[in-house]
Amino acid sequence: MFDKRHIIKIFSIRRIHNLLTVSRLFNYFLLRNTVKKTCYLAFCLLMALPVTSNAAEYVVPNDIYSSGPWGNFIGPGCFWAESGPGISSKERQLICGPYRVASWKWTGTHKYSGCKVTTFSGYKFTGGCPTAMLIQKAGYNTTPSTPSLKLASTDNNGSYNVSWSNPTHATSFTWQERFNNGSWSTYTTTSTVVNRSGRANGSWRYRVRACQSSACSSYSGEKTVRVAITPPVPSSISVPEQSDGSKTISWSVVNVGGAVGPYSHFFYELEEKVSSGGSYRKVKETTGLSHTLNSNSINQFYYRVRACRFTSGYKSCSGYRTSSVVNAHPPSGAPSLSGSSTSSNGSYSFSWSTNIPLVTKYNISEKVNNGSWSVVSTTSSNSYSRSGRSSGQYYYKVQPCNYTGCGSYSAEKRIDVAHKPGVPTSITQVSSDMKSTKISWGKSSGTVSYYVVEQSKNGGSYSKVYQSGSLTHTVPSLKAGKYKSRVKACNNKGSYTNCSSWRTSSDITLALLGAGLTAPTKDSNGSYSISFTKPANGNSVTYLWQERLNNGSWSTENSTTSTSVSRSGKANGVYGYRVRAKEGSLYTSYTSEKKVTVAHTPGVPSNITLPALSDGFVEVKWGGFIKYDRAYRCKCLLSSIS
Repeated sequence: MFDKRHIIKIFSIRRIHNLLTVSRLFNYFLLRNTVKKTCYLAFCLLMALPVTSNAAEYVVPNDIYSSGPWGNFIGPGCFWAESGPGISSKERQLICGPYRVASWKWTGTHKYSGCKVTTFSGYKFTGGCPTAMLIQKAGYNTTPSTPSLKLASTDNNGSYNVSWSNPTHATSFTWQERFNNGSWSTYTTTSTVVNRSGRANGSWRYRVRACQSSACSSYSGEKTVRVAITPPVPSSISVPEQSDGSKTISWSVVNVGGAVGPYSHFFYELEEKVSSGGSYRKVKETTGLSHTLNSNSINQFYYRVRACRFTSGYKSCSGYRTSSVVNAHPPSGAPSLSGSSTSSNGSYSFSWSTNIPLVTKYNISEKVNNGSWSVVSTTSSNSYSRSGRSSGQYYYKVQPCNYTGCGSYSAEKRIDVAHKPGVPTSITQVSSDMKSTKISWGKSSGTVSYYVVEQSKNGGSYSKVYQSGSLTHTVPSLKAGKYKSRVKACNNKGSYTNCSSWRTSSDITLALLGAGLTAPTKDSNGSYSISFTKPANGNSVTYLWQERLNNGSWSTENSTTSTSVSRSGKANGVYGYRVRAKEGSLYTSYTSEKKVTVAHTPGVPSNITLPALSDGFVEVKWGGFIKYDRAYRCKCLLSSIS
């Protein structure tokens, strides 16, 4: 028999004013079946006393969560009653404080085969059966508010936390993640913080919503973590020890993974410092492993490089790798020039040595004739060519340079340009005296410094007879013969002369002028000489002479190269002579005849006799016959006889 005093005592001792406690005790006794039916009314009256007196102290929550009649979780101040007044065998009732909130019944053959939830006045069932049930006060909205998302905007190692606020009524959270602008991945948790690790370079985007069993809030605004994982430091950097002002800096590759493209990319930053006391400044951002810088400063340069990752405006860089010093200065020394020193058509080229270090370019200076020097070209080659130059003297010198300045000029090189003139348009030669020729020629085109005239005699070799700028020339003192002349135009510049082809005349023959003949008009002993006079234009002359006696026939020609011939043993008579000169194929005419009268002088008579006395008549007698006597002449000297 249940003693109601025990209940009063429990209430008294524990001072239980909470309806939940009373209801649970009541349920306990019902379950234990220790109260007889006859005591139900008394017990209920007893139970009603504290419920009635303390109802104002209990407020049923706006929403009540339960894992169902068979679960372990139930909202505070509530329990499931298995039996009691009005509770069927397939039913459980949810009791919260003094209130019946809902009835749960299974509809199948056992308690897990199906269910139906019915709410009592003032409540509504919002979902979940047989588990994860939510019962709310009618007219009360328990959808959680949207959580506030919290996360860092940047990250340099791919590991970070994503967290959010915990709004009222939230029992779980649905959060989403996507990489760059990819698709969303959805996750569920009851926590307000999740850790993300191993995130690749790029933009990681997040949003979250709060949920209870029947409803969820809208998603929070999207927030992004820009991940740029810090690369390692480049292991090396290389620079030249000496520089012409152009400096190629290279560095080792940094092996990094991760996304590349529009959302995240990897690059190197190169910085430069001028002189040891200067400050570094960024000079290049590149994905390559080298970069060339040009500077006209004579100085010392230092470089450093680092690897960087950039993601949507966020940059994360390694430490620096610093180079040794680079010394920049102009070239030292002068090049040596080589190549042709003459040109016949205005085109030429020359080159120079390349053994001077730190040269990036060469200044080529030119002077024309006696003009001024000027830089006509700057080139990185070691040769220079020109064309279309007019006749003249061109001087060149070459200066090695780099970005920091220039070295010394080379020695001058002169190139003499002489264009070939045109061939003289004509040539003629005439002679008015057979001892000279007057040669005339037509003017040549182009630049002419002078004309050269050569003459050949009798088909022999040519010899120069004239060199000057006139268009006519007389060659004097010529000997008889056949002459041919030729002329060419020449252009001379410095040590170089360029001449046209020859223009050759037709032949002209200078006839051999007459020879001279000299002979005595008479001779007394039959021995005498005749002499020949060379023709005025003769050279190597042969004399052909003839002789005749007393106007007889001419003898056969006698030939001699001597200018005189001796005649002897000539008897008395008149000897006639004539001569003509011959040189080569040329003959003069015979001279007029010269006559020599030979009359030998007779000998003296061998004796003469006279009478001692004379009577007036004297007979003179002399010696016998004497050669060549023709007559005798006697001369007597008379004197008186006393």
